Amino acid sequence: MADSSATGRTGTGRLTAAARWWQRAFSYAGDERATLLVVGKSTLAATLAWVIAYDVLDAASPAFAPFSAVLIMQVTVYRSVVQSLRYVGAVVAGVLVQAALGYLADPDLVTFVLMALIALAIGRWTVLGVQGPQVATAAFFAFSTYTSSSGDAQRFFRLGEIVVLVLIGCAIGTAVNILVAPPLRYRSAEYSIRNLARTLHDLLTDICPVLADQQAKRLGRLADKAEARRDEVIEVTDRLSLSLSDPDVPYGVLVTEASRLTEEFRYTCQVLLDAAKEGSWTTRGA
Repeated sequence: MADSSATGRTGTGRLTAAARWWQRAFSYAGDERATLLVVGKSTLAATLAWVIAYDVLDAASPAFAPFSAVLIMQVTVYRSVVQSLRYVGAVVAGVLVQAALGYLADPDLVTFVLMALIALAIGRWTVLGVQGPQVATAAFFAFSTYTSSSGDAQRFFRLGEIVVLVLIGCAIGTAVNILVAPPLRYRSAEYSIRNLARTLHDLLTDICPVLADQQAKRLGRLADKAEARRDEVIEVTDRLSLSLSDPDVPYGVLVTEASRLTEEFRYTCQVLLDAAKEGSWTTRGA
């Protein structure tokens, strides 16, 4: 029963978090809206690239175009252009490796092993950065395309087609990234400051109830310990027939102050608990 209740609370919490995520996405420009923009722009770029590659060019491997368009979608124009150039360079290198080996040898297992070694070695070149592994990926696809084609003319035409599709995809991806809701580079400092303020506001709103609840529980435990120690002192004084009501007696003053502080602790705990509950209900209402 307890497990099902906990599961229900977890499910409700996830639904609430999801609802708040969508609310923030549509309320103001922040990380949530940026995520939606990247997904939307990537979808648009991939669709345009697919239409050109499949419907217009009737390419044998049209998936290279939308894949390239999505791969180079970055948060800034600079990064988008840099990654696009690196990706094109990696693909061209991989295709050239296969073209050279295909010209010199038959597409057999030995050729594949040699091609993999060369492509993986080139992929370690630091100039290519994170796009280095794309050298081997392009070489593998090029090898597959090369072996499935008949005749040298068709084989080299298909290899060139891969490079053209990658160029088309990168061009479309970069264009969509610049023209549709431009990335951060073209946004003002005021936009960035407001975005930061909104993000910090949401962060504090989310953690405030949790911290208040945890702090209240901690203070409650400390108050319980203080009351236990005070009760021990009172018990000892009763046993020894000592008066705690006499303000001239030092231990009497200490016990009185301890009682006052304990009451203040209790009051603070209640205030924090009320604030946590209010924050929780406000979060759910939002």
